[in-house]
Amino acid sequence: MTDSTLLTSLTTEGQRLYSILNGTPGNIVFDSSSVYGGHVENTNPWFASGSLGSAAVNNNQVAISRLGGKYGVDPTLLTAIIYMENAHGYYDMGMGSTEGPGNINLSTWAGLLGLEPTDIRGNDSLNIALAGC
Repeated sequence: MTDSTLLTSLTTEGQRLYSILNGTPGNIVFDSSSVYGGHVENTNPWFASGSLGSAAVNNNQVAISRLGGKYGVDPTLLTAIIYMENAHGYYDMGMGSTEGPGNINLSTWAGLLGLEPTDIRGNDSLNIALAGC
């Protein structure tokens, strides 16, 4: 296992894509100052929908557990990703660029995998795998 303190910080979308394409490990760094005007507290923003997050997790629990085991990713982490992407990212979904339980960008992932966006659309297991594995 790589010592996470020695990994490169991935702060931009371009850096994350490069890391994925080249199989290089890195630490994803989230800068809270760029979200919610830098104001972060332990409450949900007005647009959060916990019921959408819970429904997405409940509807995909079997796939989350199976894919976590298959790829060695803690199912609790996958559950958190699916919950947050649906509770906080639902306004993004279905607008053409992102979709599914993982709220993934269809064009980006299709391009990375040599597929068409329609090959990914509606495949919840693949969507979850791409979101967290």
